[in-house]
Amino acid sequence: MKIREMKLNNFRGIKELTVNFDGKNAAIFGANGTGKTTVANAFCWLLTGKSVTGEKNFSPKTVGMKKAEHSAEAVFVSDDGANTISLKKVFKEKWKKPRGQEAVLAGHETILYVNDIKVKDSEYQEAIERLLPGIGNIEALTIAGHFTEGLSVKERRSILFQLFNGSIENLIDLPEFMELKVSLEGRSVEDFRKFSEAGRKQAQAWLDEAPASISLLESTKENIIEGNIEAVQEELHSKEDQLHKLIAAAGSSDKETEKARLKRELDDAEYQYSVKQREMEEAWSTQLRAEKLALSVISDEQVEKIRKIKSLEKQVAEQMEEQEKLRKAFRDVAGKKWDEAQAVCPTCHRPLPADEAQQMRAEFEENSASIKADIVKKGKQLTEIIKQLEAEKVEAKKEVEDLEKSIASQHEAIHKLRAKEPSKIPYNQTVEYAAKFKEYKAKLASLEGDGENSQPEDNREKIEALKQEIEKHQDYLAKLKGNANIELKIAEIKKEKKVMLKRLEGFEKAVYMADNFMDKRAKMAEEEINSHFSYIKFKLFEQQVNGGMKEVCEPLIPNADGQMVDYKSANTAAQINANLEIMEALAKAYGVSVPIFIDGAERVSKIRKMDCQTIALVVSAKDDVLRVVQE
Repeated sequence: MKIREMKLNNFRGIKELTVNFDGKNAAIFGANGTGKTTVANAFCWLLTGKSVTGEKNFSPKTVGMKKAEHSAEAVFVSDDGANTISLKKVFKEKWKKPRGQEAVLAGHETILYVNDIKVKDSEYQEAIERLLPGIGNIEALTIAGHFTEGLSVKERRSILFQLFNGSIENLIDLPEFMELKVSLEGRSVEDFRKFSEAGRKQAQAWLDEAPASISLLESTKENIIEGNIEAVQEELHSKEDQLHKLIAAAGSSDKETEKARLKRELDDAEYQYSVKQREMEEAWSTQLRAEKLALSVISDEQVEKIRKIKSLEKQVAEQMEEQEKLRKAFRDVAGKKWDEAQAVCPTCHRPLPADEAQQMRAEFEENSASIKADIVKKGKQLTEIIKQLEAEKVEAKKEVEDLEKSIASQHEAIHKLRAKEPSKIPYNQTVEYAAKFKEYKAKLASLEGDGENSQPEDNREKIEALKQEIEKHQDYLAKLKGNANIELKIAEIKKEKKVMLKRLEGFEKAVYMADNFMDKRAKMAEEEINSHFSYIKFKLFEQQVNGGMKEVCEPLIPNADGQMVDYKSANTAAQINANLEIMEALAKAYGVSVPIFIDGAERVSKIRKMDCQTIALVVSAKDDVLRVVQE
């Protein structure tokens, strides 16, 4: 569309102005403050209710005027000149006069007209929709700089991807990204990458700490010659038996001392029992935790495989549905036969000459064959995709079955381990205690029945020497058991390390798949979108130091040396021409032609040629009154 004429009355300081553009390119000359930008504001206000300057709560009122109507009107003509439409807005004050009081300002109202007929707001918007069909953001096409400076990064990207990026919509469906698509499970690639990266960091952190944990445990081990715990225990029991026999044979010179020794011996047995129980419980608990962890890992893997199967089944169903659509399309094409009635002149409706009719038939059959060949090609591609998906599903099901067996085996191992849980019976309720206590009572009774006997010096020395040996063996045995317990903990860490390495490998693969997809998508998107621009290029993705892509939308403009620089770093002339190319590309994509006002045109030595109507606003100190010059 083009502007044929514009009229302003009491609009932002312009009392009355009529500008005849006659649908042609034009330049409006005027000194600062004469109303050049006001004309552009009126145009945008008619279409969007906003101003070209981006002023918030824009009002067309002329300051100081009361009870006046402020209006703007434009007559638009189609590019072929066949149709015209006029749009008009009248902004006026609403006054209310309470009984017995002076009139007071109660607000404002906007009256709308289409072709000089008063209409509702919805009807006015429908008229604009007929002028500019399917455009969600008219300002981006009518206000120079609005796209680059008035929209957020997200809004700019949304428009560009919606209009210029059709080729990568189904990128995820390519065979090379099939595994990634299955893994997404409804998540976006970005969210999937964040999840995988978080898991990767967690697994890596655990693996980084594992060597230090093992070293710390190693440092707590006793520096002794390793031996067999059972053999040392047997030797200890043998020496304790020797001691008991010596004491029993020699008697005691001091009954009370012997009684105390017997009681201490009973207490020592209880202590050794508690130490042994504690060690057994700790070893059992450690093993149980390890078995449960292994079960958890296997179960998680099985859940993931089941999800993968469901996703694959869904994809197979979708591809088969597409196949059915292709079959129907093929039948429809095959069912269309050449009709001799088609071989007529479109103007006079007379039958065409035989050679022309034959050519039409040949073209019809060639077109039909081409369409069918294309359908067959797509069908074969879908068949290959379905085969690949089915193969992956079979493999996944086999993995689920194997994992099910592993889970059953792991449950059985845990069940058996639970059955071996160490007894928690108090020592004084055990058979061992009963026997030792009986022995203790018998020895006490024997002491009471014996008289005072003197113990030979050599027996006394043997007993003391044997006691020292027993103490050394007890200390050595405790250290051996402590080291064995530490080895169990180290073994648990090493076992868990294997699990974590597998998890890390899975997360790293997931991050790689996401990065690979995002990198290809970024390159394809930038190539596709930038193919619609010759002067500027858009930077749409920014590689992050920690991996991944940041979504940006920065226009790049060539400087005098031909190097691409950020839009904000370019000079005003370059920015204006960049905005013009963006607006022209958007208009072409929407299939419309919209007049563009170029503010600050005097700062551009060479304005790019446009396919639409352009109106340059030029600062001219000598023009105290607006002057319009048509091309």
